Amino acid sequence: MSYWQLYYHVIFATRERRPFPDLVTRKVAARLLTEKATELRCTVHALDVQPDHVHMVVSTPPTLAVATVIGQLKGSSSHALARTAQGDGFRWQGEYGILTFGRRHLPEVVRYVQDQDRRHAERALWSELERTTSSVPDPRQDYATVTPLSAGLSRLRDRSSAIDGRAASQTRPASTQIDPGFAP
Repeated sequence: MSYWQLYYHVIFATRERRPFPDLVTRKVAARLLTEKATELRCTVHALDVQPDHVHMVVSTPPTLAVATVIGQLKGSSSHALARTAQGDGFRWQGEYGILTFGRRHLPEVVRYVQDQDRRHAERALWSELERTTSSVPDPRQDYATVTPLSAGLSRLRDRSSAIDGRAASQTRPASTQIDPGFAP
């Protein structure tokens, strides 16, 4: 098998941002998405189902087109949820947001997804990780307190350098850093 490291942050919303009816339905959605990702040979690093949208940190094999993976995740979970009493007429919106990032940012992006409840409550969001379309941001979303992803990752990089006791210029470029214990 070929060597690969592909990391994506994916976000998609419910149709018209209609909230899930209850926490149980959100948990069912999480289970369905995880099961389908596993079936597709993807690795789910983090997953959080909010009342009206989903964040996933996922690695996909290079043999699968990302759009195909997202389509299958959304399609299979939408179909299954629509058949439940709680999910009567359930659908995901057609669009989604997806960003790639390097392995060194994986822990921070995973924490971002795992900490969604607090981040939404405090409106401590990273704008690029909350967008699901390329059009004008959702007017219902308050972006006034949102931090751009680049600023959030820059703070992470600065903090990591300080913790390591090394200056950022002393580290090897990310493209040459290989973790021999990493297995996709």
